[in-house]
Amino acid sequence: MRAVAQTDKGKVRPNNEDRVAIITNPTNQQLFVVADGMGGHRAGQIASELAISYLTTHFEKLMIRMDEDQAQRWLRQTIQRINDNVLQAGASNESLNGMGATIVCAIDIDESKVAIAHVGDSRAYLVNHQTMTQLTEDHSLVAMLMKKGEITADEAKIHPRRNVVLRSLGMDGFVEVDCQLVYKREDERLLLCSDGLTNKVSIDDIRAVVMAEVSLSQKVTMLIQQANDNGGNDNISVIIAETGIDETDGGDD
Repeated sequence: MRAVAQTDKGKVRPNNEDRVAIITNPTNQQLFVVADGMGGHRAGQIASELAISYLTTHFEKLMIRMDEDQAQRWLRQTIQRINDNVLQAGASNESLNGMGATIVCAIDIDESKVAIAHVGDSRAYLVNHQTMTQLTEDHSLVAMLMKKGEITADEAKIHPRRNVVLRSLGMDGFVEVDCQLVYKREDERLLLCSDGLTNKVSIDDIRAVVMAEVSLSQKVTMLIQQANDNGGNDNISVIIAETGIDETDGGDD
């Protein structure tokens, strides 16, 4: 797959606690990751770096190309181990106590299938010219209230506790990881992003950019620019992947 990743600290936050990565193993299978750190005083940055570092180290060692079941199992087990590492790091250093991260990952199985795993409110989407389908369900307070029918989508956008996440790395001793297999058409794009994008750019505007006739690098730059133009009050991270020869560009910068 062709893929590009980019992250930006935005216009308000002093540090970028997001991290992104595109990792390729010896079989040319790819792993795409967006991690959104939480905790302040750089603790969130350390949590997201721990996640990316662990995933990179262990994915690069894989000498087999995983099928759909193996990929989902690997993602679930690996993210649970990362959760343990984040908890241990927080417990061993008072300044890091309470740090955490949300995460969304995708592994390409073949040209038509992708394994996805997530914890928190970082998202994965499938995008085509007609629709933009959210593949992940936010583990957040407002998402839970919307599911119960207690608030509307518009009310969720202005809810005083809209930033409360109910599930994240580093929150509990055991983290439940949502995994799924997604079927992707050749004309569809895979988008992974932190909430710094979706809180500031409308679904229609995101879809228009993702499907625009420009390079992947231009697309991710345009999306981040739109989020910044609309306030940029959070870190912004974007990965776009599409079927085709490898043209990978991106990393945990």
